[in-house]
Amino acid sequence: MFIDLHVHTNKYSLCSQLEPEELVYAAKLFGLDGIVITEHNCFWDKDEVAELRKRTQADDLVILTGQEIRAYKDGFLEGDLLVFGVDELIRGEPSSDDLIEWAHKAGGVILAAHPFRPFLGLGETVYKLNLDGIEVLNSNHNAEETIAAETARHKLNLPGTGGSDAHCAADVGNYLTYFNDRIETEAELVEAIKGGRCQPISFSEMRRM
Repeated sequence: MFIDLHVHTNKYSLCSQLEPEELVYAAKLFGLDGIVITEHNCFWDKDEVAELRKRTQADDLVILTGQEIRAYKDGFLEGDLLVFGVDELIRGEPSSDDLIEWAHKAGGVILAAHPFRPFLGLGETVYKLNLDGIEVLNSNHNAEETIAAETARHKLNLPGTGGSDAHCAADVGNYLTYFNDRIETEAELVEAIKGGRCQPISFSEMRRM
């Protein structure tokens, strides 16, 4: 099952040009099995997701929700993290340690988003944190940064994921996560990541499978 785990829409992410309807249509056009909408410091509730699915007639597309949250420490930016399986918000400017504790207490998983992206990635800090996974493939990683993320994943023995980080329709599905299991809910997504039953994959690789 091929899922884009990291996409933003203009409904809740001001930096995105991507209309929610465009996101769904692009995902279906490109042959994806699912998407996870990861707005900045915000999440879609189940009624909003159900309405989007109804509006776009997307019954055959799995649409889940997560969050991308920016961590700060002592007033300085640490980097971005992806949170899945937590349907609540955290206020203020939490540190990465605060975010990890909060996500785990709520039963979710938390991953380093584009960890070696300049300024917005956690960088070498990933080696000090109790993360559940590393986003290896991301549209904002160059080849060197992707290798660094893959190296960190192996050294830490963590699951790796892929996500387009799309902010426009053309980028949807650039990078994906392949799941061995059928994923229908956020709870199933959390369990699959915890169990390491996933791998990062590019769109071109998906097309060859």
